[in-house]
Amino acid sequence: MGVYLRKNGWAYEIRRRVNGKQVTLASQHGFTNKDAATLEWIEAKKRIGLNTTHLTLRQACVNRLVQVQAYATHPATYPDNKRQLGRFIAWADLPLGEITQDMVQAKIIDLAQELDSNNNANKHLVALKAVFSLAVKSGKLSRNPCAGISFLPVERKAKIIPERDQVARVLLLANPMDRAYLTIVRFTAARINEINRLTWADVDFEKGAVRLWTNKRKGGNREARWVPCIDKVTEALRYAHQHRTLNSPYVFNNPTMVSAHPANPEKWRYIYRDKFLHTLCRRAGVPAMGYHTLRHLTASEMAARGASLTDIQKVLGHSRASTTDGYLTSLGFVSVRNAVMLLEGDNESPAIDRLRGEG
Repeated sequence: MGVYLRKNGWAYEIRRRVNGKQVTLASQHGFTNKDAATLEWIEAKKRIGLNTTHLTLRQACVNRLVQVQAYATHPATYPDNKRQLGRFIAWADLPLGEITQDMVQAKIIDLAQELDSNNNANKHLVALKAVFSLAVKSGKLSRNPCAGISFLPVERKAKIIPERDQVARVLLLANPMDRAYLTIVRFTAARINEINRLTWADVDFEKGAVRLWTNKRKGGNREARWVPCIDKVTEALRYAHQHRTLNSPYVFNNPTMVSAHPANPEKWRYIYRDKFLHTLCRRAGVPAMGYHTLRHLTASEMAARGASLTDIQKVLGHSRASTTDGYLTSLGFVSVRNAVMLLEGDNESPAIDRLRGEG
């Protein structure tokens, strides 16, 4: 029966079929919480020699973290997964086959209450589901117990889009190299990691375009796209080239990493500048914005000015037009507002002027 709740607290029971009949091999009740009952259940299974050769959750989590470390492109992905999977420590020595859908569902609900966040609990479900998916793919588990479990409801916040003048004020405060960095992010609609990985081999001044590489494809495969450069981007790239770090393949380099690894240029690029933009926003007296909000702004401007969905898709690097459509829909209010504002200052026709005169 596993671990379950009784009137007097949590309990466990281990039953097996012997000679056609269900026999209780071990049981205990009166535990004050589920984790305590689960730990004792695991120990009881060890004492009676059940499932000792099966893949445990601990081993499966290690396998998943090795995969994350190999494929993740964002520096926070590995520590976030490690922390989230640590929440399931009570099941660490439990064979995967003994973890049921009901157990996972109950644990996610408990986490939502403990963390006071449905959204955070959903992230834990995603991390755990990936562990089981890897075990299924490797043939060590027949079914993912997380399959079929719905995410807890969350309130979706509207995407934030900064005003153009707010971005301009931030750019004015940045030093020349950082201004070039942000200008390229702003007007290519690139993901920040695509700019951090940008090399001089990806810059074609003659064609006026940059090649951006994304890992957001199935299996973590890298895929490139060429994005045309407007004059502001070209000027920013020329400035970066004139003041480039010698012997570095990257357009933008982290001075700290250059000093720490002078003989290894591959380590010189930025990974993620988490405080840099927020500091500039605070100095400029504007609301905090992230790198992705610059992408939102550029996408909404392209839509407002009549760019086709497929063209915007190509610039953003989405593999499906439906992704771009959903992306722009989430930006709809500002896009519509910007489209209407394009009418501001336009000269009205003589016919309307005559009507006003007659009125």
